[in-house]
Amino acid sequence: MAKKIIITVAPSSNFQGKEANPAIPEQPEEVAQATYDAYNAGASIVHFHSRDRQGIPTNDRNVIIETV
Repeated sequence: MAKKIIITVAPSSNFQGKEANPAIPEQPEEVAQATYDAYNAGASIVHFHSRDRQGIPTNDRNVIIETV
């Protein structure tokens, strides 16, 4: 019997930003694209942190909705 696996992706960081690695997606469009790419590669769960336009972590509902 084949085993099923669940692949989780966390494309963004709550602590590190572009200053640590320019490839880390921060903005909603970047996080959405990274998530979509991971989905196409087989991921089924995403965990992300939202950031405002200045790259500062935020819980702003509008930013989260835009990302989703």
